[in-house]
Amino acid sequence: MSQVVIVAIPNKDDYVWNISSDKVPHMTLMNLGDDVKKLNVFEITNFLDHVVKTSMHRFGMDVDRRGELGDKKADVLFFGKHNLEMLKNIRGYLLANSEINKAYHSTEQFPTFVPHLTLGYPDKPAKKDARNYPGTSWVNFDRIALWTGDFEGPEYELLTEESREMSMSDPVANFLAHFGVKGMRWGVRKTSSGGSSGTASTDAQDADRSRAKIKVGGTHALTTKELQSLVTRMNLERQYSTLIASQPTTLSRGHDHVRTALGLANTGVQVFNLANSAAAKAGFALVKTALAKA
Repeated sequence: MSQVVIVAIPNKDDYVWNISSDKVPHMTLMNLGDDVKKLNVFEITNFLDHVVKTSMHRFGMDVDRRGELGDKKADVLFFGKHNLEMLKNIRGYLLANSEINKAYHSTEQFPTFVPHLTLGYPDKPAKKDARNYPGTSWVNFDRIALWTGDFEGPEYELLTEESREMSMSDPVANFLAHFGVKGMRWGVRKTSSGGSSGTASTDAQDADRSRAKIKVGGTHALTTKELQSLVTRMNLERQYSTLIASQPTTLSRGHDHVRTALGLANTGVQVFNLANSAAAKAGFALVKTALAKA
């Protein structure tokens, strides 16, 4: 598979995994073309993460029939009407993102959206259904993914509908999910000038973007300049960590102070106990008598 697609993936325990000859059985939600270099993958992955947290949950599709599809005569399961409207709404929501919209409309598409799951092809047929009562009437989906080639790319686990509603009932989580600032990090506050105070420097954000690109498309997804900047940044971070590790930390210095204080306290207790002993009191009385006579 060379095309960039957004797909829904069945539960691992769904029986279609035993039948489909595809490396990963799936339902294609959206075709974004065949050139990942033209896509802002970082923007798309961020948006998909938002969609999963706010607008999707685990779902199932009823199977209407099994048949052939397209010029390649793919052996597919055609899905019925159950949750079809939800899928259409999700596709519409995805197209609200400018990057996805641009890629989608730059790619040749089927005239209509036909939700289906491929089981095999004439040259790579589906595996035999070994159950006593073969036939598939329902498929459950618990993940979506952005594949950039060979069935690989970032995956997003879908929550159950109840779990998602509970998480969205949290006013803080709900606010951040819908209105969180792009690239926002915990502990980093916006300054009055629009910049950020804290650790999220421009260089650090660039490094994070490069790491995200590598996760999706490997080092080939980076320009030479981006790769050099990332390597330089990582080397500096490693050198800094090594340097800090060789220095006494605030915690270790604190431990030293505590040990010293405890030592002094122990000496103080001994002096106090000695001063209040019977022998010491008798000695002080003799000294006091001698001073009085003098």
